Amino acid sequence: MITVLAGTGRLAEVRKYCPSLDAIGLNAYASMLKLPEAVAAAGWDKAHVVTEFGPRGHWEVAKTPWGLPVEDSSTEKADAPEGS
Repeated sequence: MITVLAGTGRLAEVRKYCPSLDAIGLNAYASMLKLPEAVAAAGWDKAHVVTEFGPRGHWEVAKTPWGLPVEDSSTEKADAPEGS
């Protein structure tokens, strides 16, 4: 049995309160290349799978003065270094 998290922020809690899980699914966007280290830092010692990934998400980009996210252009998405 698995469950899916948006990032690794709650992984230590899942490890503590859901010990019968066989694996964890993780959604990672800009943090993709740092995922192995984050999983290890949270103490997760079972299998993990990436269940979603892609370019930076709306929560990871600059905002307009009125608070709306500015989506990267397709060129910026293609040129972005992996994991940023």
